[in-house]
Amino acid sequence: DAIGGGGLHELYDKKAVEVIPMLENAITKMKNNPEHYEVMNPSNKWGNYEGALGVLENLYKACKKNKTAIIKIT
Repeated sequence: DAIGGGGLHELYDKKAVEVIPMLENAITKMKNNPEHYEVMNPSNKWGNYEGALGVLENLYKACKKNKTAIIKIT
């Protein structure tokens, strides 16, 4: 939802430098509207808002450090 309809799969095979703006946008959306995303938290606590935001932030940091890397998310 924060990245787009395809989620993280939209980043697949793109250079890190290309996805940095997408990740920045997604992180900002999530931080500015946590209640929108927290209602999607599953009852078993797997894959919750905090975890998803953490994944995006870690991916963003990795992309900033390795701008020529090709994203492979499976």
